[in-house]
Amino acid sequence: HALALSAFALIFVFYPSPSTLARGLRGGSPRLRAAALGREQKHLRGCLREGMRMVRASEAKAEEPTREATKDYVSQRAMMQAYDTWQSGYRTMKSEFDQVIKGNSIIGEIPPDLQGTLFRNGPAIFETLSGKKLIQPFDGDGMAVRISFEGDGSVRFTNRLIMTDNLKEELEAGKALYAATFSRGNPNRESLLSPPFSLNFKNVANTGIILWANELYALWEAGNPHKMDPHTLETIGSDTLTDLLTKGEAFAAHYRIMETDEEKKKLISFGTGSKGLDMDLRVFEFDPESMIPSSSRREVLPKKGFAFLHDFVVTADYYVFHLNPIVLDLKKVVSEFFLGRCAIAECLKYQGDQKGEWLLIPRDPNKERILIDAAVPQFIFHHGNAFQRTNEKGEMEVVVDHVGLKSFDFSMNLDTTDWRYFMDPGPRAVLKRTVINLNTQKATMEVVSERGCEFPQINPSKTGKPYRYIYTAASAVEGIRGWGPNRAIQKYDLHTRTESLWVAGVNRFPGEPIFVPKKTTKNSDAEKEGEEEEDAGYILSLIYDGEDSTSSLVILDAQKIENGPIAEIILPTFIPHGLHGSWAEGFLARS
Repeated sequence: HALALSAFALIFVFYPSPSTLARGLRGGSPRLRAAALGREQKHLRGCLREGMRMVRASEAKAEEPTREATKDYVSQRAMMQAYDTWQSGYRTMKSEFDQVIKGNSIIGEIPPDLQGTLFRNGPAIFETLSGKKLIQPFDGDGMAVRISFEGDGSVRFTNRLIMTDNLKEELEAGKALYAATFSRGNPNRESLLSPPFSLNFKNVANTGIILWANELYALWEAGNPHKMDPHTLETIGSDTLTDLLTKGEAFAAHYRIMETDEEKKKLISFGTGSKGLDMDLRVFEFDPESMIPSSSRREVLPKKGFAFLHDFVVTADYYVFHLNPIVLDLKKVVSEFFLGRCAIAECLKYQGDQKGEWLLIPRDPNKERILIDAAVPQFIFHHGNAFQRTNEKGEMEVVVDHVGLKSFDFSMNLDTTDWRYFMDPGPRAVLKRTVINLNTQKATMEVVSERGCEFPQINPSKTGKPYRYIYTAASAVEGIRGWGPNRAIQKYDLHTRTESLWVAGVNRFPGEPIFVPKKTTKNSDAEKEGEEEEDAGYILSLIYDGEDSTSSLVILDAQKIENGPIAEIILPTFIPHGLHGSWAEGFLARS
């Protein structure tokens, strides 16, 4: 359309007006004047036809994901605008809602077999009670979101701030009392005699959320979980899980739910602590009816106290962790942290020239742990899935699919980055596959997709088993330039090594794609009679629209995500960029 308008503008700039044309032809014969006018009219009609052709061509081009369209995502101007609109999703939201969404706020049709509740957690407060801006979103106090589907087309939306014990204390005091992991200084420093640093860190309960054994827990990896009422989302308080944990002891924000051969589900989680420079790692398994573990295992890992275990995967026989090559910079602790010049997280140093290690802990308590060098240096936040297989030589292998980064800077925050961050190949996360050979004690790694992505998810029934499809929040373009922020949902076929993609928009940013299985999932292929179609389900993702500062939930058909949402629910409030969520099949909150 811009090209067409330019053509019209050129016509009117250079085509002479009637008076000018008359002056130019004055004195000529009537025949000459008529011929000249005819030529000019023919020329004008040609210009108009060309203008309309350009309009049609621009409309056709807009329908195709061509290189011209890609420029909307990777030009400097587009990247600057996208960064600003994306960053606007990190602003405080304290308002709370509990209402039924209907009418024009629902676009499309909600599938009638989608019955249950989506829970989602993420930071929502981005300044301290003392008014200091939190420059790292990971430090924000958490907010739980609940979106329930009753199967009749209605949707109930509820959100509540997670009133942690620490936040309640601060609200009562009217000021900040606790330090933040990624923020500098002592927020409760009352005089020059007070230390400029603090080791009294706040549990913000902002990372994960799970409903298990009819109990709802908000999770943060460096402290106790917080129990919440699943029907009201009111915070009950910090919970030690019937004294499984000591006060303040860590219970991870990530977990796995695995279906056993007996069709019984197991919740598997872990927690880490430090004993000097050593890591104290505990792994737990829970039956569906209880938060008292049916089994647990403890491992102390010498000199691995700062390997930053955020996530893990599980197979039939192993708990699998990646120990990131990270050390504590003691010199920086003394020279900067103790003087209030850096955050404690900034004292963690990623060693980009060092390989990490794969830790495999047997689920059989009588077997010893295994440590194997990683294939390449990388930093891993999130894993997708893992499974065991036997190769052509008869050797046992553990296959791990994960999202890996070439480097990670713990001092990175909203004040130290700008649009150029998304041109740096170091922090770009891409989908990778590591194969660990248990016979040779060697690991190999391959990059599966060059598209920047995060938050890998699968059909939960495939946890710990061979599988085919993985879903991520992904970049709208492949390659390094403009690899973020995430503006698409990716479905990757690990068998054919092909992808399907739905792009949300230039300034629309999807969150974690939660997979919800369909209730009728039998494969129609006669050769696979009785088997379930792995991708028969729905993808639920919260979208932040940076242009109009609104949020919505999209529902995609997991088998046809490239077709876009089958339904979109406009939420009554904007929701800040979040972290992790979970689906509770059949759960509906009491009114």
